[in-house]
Amino acid sequence: MTRNTYLANQVCFNGMSILGSGKVIIGSYFHSGTGCQIITFFHNYEGAAIPYDNTFISKNVGIGECVWLGNNVIILGGG
Repeated sequence: MTRNTYLANQVCFNGMSILGSGKVIIGSYFHSGTGCQIITFFHNYEGAAIPYDNTFISKNVGIGECVWLGNNVIILGGG
């Protein structure tokens, strides 16, 4: 988890990793399988260097209510 993670009621993680500086909001009755990830920051591929520079881009993730994720799901910010 990060300090930008906000959880509603009855959230159950059965193996979850949340990485990055973007905001993550998870609604009520969420459940995850094992090996899941939420990633909210990315290399800046449009920066001054190729293939990417030293800066990162943060993007938020919002997950609604009554959501279930199977095993090994990866959610990327901004999608």
